[in-house]
Amino acid sequence: AAVTASYLSRILSSDIPSLEAERFLRALDFQPPSRDKTEALESLVFDINYDESDKSTLIALEALLRLDGTDILTDTGKRNRIMQLVENAHGTEQFVLIVSHYKLENFYPDLLKIALSSTDQVVVIKAITVLFDFDQTGLIGESLNNEESEIGSTTAAALALSRDSRSVPILLEALGNENLNTDTQSQIVRALLGTSRGSESLLEIVKAGRLPNRLKEIAGKVFSNSLNVSLRDQAADYLPIPTMRNGEAIPSMTDLLVYTGNRERGEKVFQEATCSQCHVVNGEGTDFGPNLSKIGDKLSRRGLYQSVLDPSAGISPTYTQHIIELNDGREISGYITSETSNKINVKSAGGISNVLNSIEIKAKHELPYSIMPNNLQMQLSIDDFVNLVEYMVSLK
Repeated sequence: AAVTASYLSRILSSDIPSLEAERFLRALDFQPPSRDKTEALESLVFDINYDESDKSTLIALEALLRLDGTDILTDTGKRNRIMQLVENAHGTEQFVLIVSHYKLENFYPDLLKIALSSTDQVVVIKAITVLFDFDQTGLIGESLNNEESEIGSTTAAALALSRDSRSVPILLEALGNENLNTDTQSQIVRALLGTSRGSESLLEIVKAGRLPNRLKEIAGKVFSNSLNVSLRDQAADYLPIPTMRNGEAIPSMTDLLVYTGNRERGEKVFQEATCSQCHVVNGEGTDFGPNLSKIGDKLSRRGLYQSVLDPSAGISPTYTQHIIELNDGREISGYITSETSNKINVKSAGGISNVLNSIEIKAKHELPYSIMPNNLQMQLSIDDFVNLVEYMVSLK
């Protein structure tokens, strides 16, 4: 067995495809702890002259994560190599894991930047988790209370995605910050409703009459999506709860998840409710919002209901809405599909593509709410809603 670790190390340092490298790394995991295994891993990190290719970096990073970091950082040469690898991995899941594994305090601010900018939800969640693990609540709180709308609301959105109950104290503190704008505080409400502790704390604030009026609509909407029927019913006594067409009350999420709809009728609802004016399904529709041809593989039934009831709760970074102010006084709204130092391409409603020269642009503003309109459920009966979601569940 002792020879096997060295043998695997030699294979990994040879010219093998990336997929094969991942397989041999997994094989190395099955080797029992030994001095030979440690030396094999250290060789993969420190002794091989890598060409900085994706495969070489992958192997070195994965080997680094398998080493005990207690003593390595005391060696200046090894520490420099680790810092080089960390820089190469910046923004990736491996970067987050290495910063955590080796407790690299200098990179904690970078973890927050990654949590606010990454398009990979797994990376966002892990970055937030590591920050809480190392008691960086002050760093997160400072970002959350930043009075620039984009920073504060993006921080709250990352905390909402993490569903980490350790965020509740700083979310509650920020909720009481009167200097924060409505967009940021709306995201804070969503983040609080992501955990049981946060939901209960927010309900206490609502009952005590301390929730600002401007936040009651979003709070009612988010409480209406709660799987906790007791909290939902209690909130309904204090908050405006969204309704369906003709004023019908929206069933609780618990009830909605039990209902079974009709796929064929749901497809008809999809067309009549103008969904196809923004979305493509199997080549038909307008290419503006996300392509829904495989949406049943991407979102759960609950996620599909929530995406209609509160579309701003989970905005993909790809579809972040912007308003572009031009020097001639015009404004272009939509999401950015590509951007270089000279040009920017903005897709607007109807799938219209606007190619703008950078010198034409006066200012660019990121908006914290979805390009998908609110209260679409008000166009639907309960049966329509259930049938629509049944149709979307079938899109795989």
